[in-house]
Amino acid sequence: MQNIRKRYRACLSFAVVAAILFSVWGCNVPNRNRVSVKRYTVSGLINIIESNISKIKKIRCKGGSITIKLPPEEKSRRFDLSGLVLLYQQPRDFYMSANILGQPKLYVGSNEQRYWIGVIENKSTLRWGYWKNADRECNRARTGPEKLLEAFGVVNLKDTNYIGPFLQVRNHTNVLLYGKLSVNSGEWYFAKEIHITETEPIVIKKIVYFTERNEKELIIDLSGYRKLSSGGYIPSRIELYWPKHESFMKIRLGKITIPNSLPPSAFEFPNLDSYDVIEQLDKDCK
Repeated sequence: MQNIRKRYRACLSFAVVAAILFSVWGCNVPNRNRVSVKRYTVSGLINIIESNISKIKKIRCKGGSITIKLPPEEKSRRFDLSGLVLLYQQPRDFYMSANILGQPKLYVGSNEQRYWIGVIENKSTLRWGYWKNADRECNRARTGPEKLLEAFGVVNLKDTNYIGPFLQVRNHTNVLLYGKLSVNSGEWYFAKEIHITETEPIVIKKIVYFTERNEKELIIDLSGYRKLSSGGYIPSRIELYWPKHESFMKIRLGKITIPNSLPPSAFEFPNLDSYDVIEQLDKDCK
């Protein structure tokens, strides 16, 4: 009961302070050169974004490229991969592969229960985890491969792991802000921002994750949106940047089509015997 009361007080204080901050931050100083931003309610903006997401039921992409820069502890190596193949089917069936000079080097995937990333070098490595632990503190890669679905604009805007969202107009942009309670201190902090485009189509253009110290943990930029035959829009240029690790992943999609069906085998969890090194990212989660 004491923990519940503590959480209630923290949530209440978060809401009060957030309201005060937004009343200040949300004020725009008059400027003749400024472009007016269309005003939305939180629910109205969420409905527009969710309507677009609902139209992306399944896609196939063949062609494109991926550029990856690893962090300094891994010698800041850079890889330029081509031959991109991407399959996606709501809600969590995902498959992406790419190669170097025709040799398979990268596999990323997920299904309803798990997600994984396989890298084939001198030693093949598979890192994987359960979706149920994707955003928990015990997961060593909370901003890792499981965020790839968000990188394609498929975002849960009503995620109950957060407090909010709150809506703020910042630099001519509608921004949804999400708060979170720190497991360590019990204090609230802004953990996530979702930036929305100013003009049609109204879609997500940036997602930013923050640490408890207000440091940017992951920045996802989405651009080059293409309209599908279903009426939905999907980004063709995606960039994920991890500031602390000075690493990034840049994805450029080739031709995007909507298939009648996708092979179920593409979303099956990999055979562990096929990899030299296996790391479960959430093995400490109970």
